[in-house]
Amino acid sequence: MNRSIAVVAAVIAAVTLGGCSDPQQDEGTPSSYGQQPATSTVSIPADTTPTTTFGETLEIFSEGFAIGVSDYTIGVPRVDPDGRASVDVTIATKQGECIPGSFFALADDGTKVEDLDLYEPGMLDQSGSLIAGERRQGEIVFDIPPGTSITKIVLYHGTVNPPKAYWTE
Repeated sequence: MNRSIAVVAAVIAAVTLGGCSDPQQDEGTPSSYGQQPATSTVSIPADTTPTTTFGETLEIFSEGFAIGVSDYTIGVPRVDPDGRASVDVTIATKQGECIPGSFFALADDGTKVEDLDLYEPGMLDQSGSLIAGERRQGEIVFDIPPGTSITKIVLYHGTVNPPKAYWTE
């Protein structure tokens, strides 16, 4: 039994230490001097997120908890008298179900702002899910920095997923 343990310990040590090595090579012998470290180029694929202009409609496919197809229309953003920006949104589910998602605004100074959760008359109801044939419309509001305007609205479905759609100027 002790012999088996000794053999297992020797095998583990050999695997952990990487077998035999040449100590001179590890310390940097002349054969490794002057060599450049390996470099790699990272290729980032093109963004294929559906994009359109304000006022236009995009067909969005929902996945995950609710699977369906919905048309989203994002109106032209405006700055309200209180300094906040707002935009009209229409969601019409054509097939299956749709969870409305989260909306973010990108201001012209580069600030990204999530829509405010306001429950006032005329606001978009973002609760629950929409079923086929259901249509919701209303306003969403963003507290953007003073003196800025919205250049892009971004729709997300889930917090770790990439954007589902963009609306821009």
